[in-house]
Amino acid sequence: MPIDLPAEYGVQRAPEGVLAVLKSFYEDLQGLGYSVRSDGQRHPSDLQGRGNLEEFHLPRGTLVIRRFRRGGLARWASRDRFLDPERPLKEILLSTRLRELGFGTPLVVAGRAQRVGILGYRLEVITEYVASDGSLGQLLRKAWERSGQDRERALRALPWRPFGALVRRLHDAGFLHSDLQPENFLWRSQEASLVILDLDRSRLRESDAWPDDALAQNLWRLWRYVLRRDAQGPHVLRAGHYLRFLRAYEPDRTRRRAWVQRLTHLRQTRSRWHRGQPKG
Repeated sequence: MPIDLPAEYGVQRAPEGVLAVLKSFYEDLQGLGYSVRSDGQRHPSDLQGRGNLEEFHLPRGTLVIRRFRRGGLARWASRDRFLDPERPLKEILLSTRLRELGFGTPLVVAGRAQRVGILGYRLEVITEYVASDGSLGQLLRKAWERSGQDRERALRALPWRPFGALVRRLHDAGFLHSDLQPENFLWRSQEASLVILDLDRSRLRESDAWPDDALAQNLWRLWRYVLRRDAQGPHVLRAGHYLRFLRAYEPDRTRRRAWVQRLTHLRQTRSRWHRGQPKG
C-alpha cells in the first residue's frame, strides 16, 4: 500500500520510480533539473557520511543529498540497490513526526526511489543542511588526535550527558534508531543540542512503550560500536565513556545497574559473532 505523506508533500509515481517533494521546494528542484529520471545539477559535498554525500546549491541555502548504502556483509552483494521503493517516504514520515515531537532532525525536502533494472531501486533523500560542530564520531576522532592530558580533557568535554539524555527521550517517545552510533548525531555547541541523522529503517511506536528487551537491543548497538573500537587501535571510544552516557540515560543507580547487566549478557551471547570484538 502506498504511503500517505503529509499534505505539504507532493508525490509523483512513474514507471521510472517514485519522487516525493516538499511543495515549497518543488520549483527550486525542478529548476536544477531534478526529477524521477534526472539527478539534476548536484555537487560533491565535504560532509562525511556512509558513502559520498552530494549537495544542491540554492539561493535559500544548501541541500544535502544522501544516497542509501548498505552496510555490513550485504554491501558486497548489492551496495546501492534496494527492493522497497517506499523507504525514502517512510523516512519523510519519521522525520516529520520527530520534528512534531520536538526533536532536532533535518527537514527532509525530498525522497526518491529510482528504478534500476527489473527489481531494484536506487534510493536517496534530500535534507536541509544543518550547521554544527560535526558528528559525535568526528569529534571523537579529533579528541584522539591529541595527546596526553589534552586528549583526556577533550574526551571528557564531549557531550556524553546530552547524548545519553537524548537517547532516553527518544526511547520514552517510542523511537528506536536503527543505527545508534555517534556518526548519526550532530553536536551544536552554541545551542547545546544534538541533531539526529539517518532515520532509515528506524521505528516509532507511540501507542505503547517498547519492552525493555527492545531498548536493550538498541543500546547494544552503541555498546557494540564501543567494543569494536576498544579492540582496535587507535581507540576512539572506550567503556568509561559509554558509562558516562549511561549515567545520563538512567540516573537511578539501581536501574542503571540492571541495564549494564542486560548489556553484559548481550555482549557475552553476541560478541562472538562480531569480528574484532572481545569474546566474553
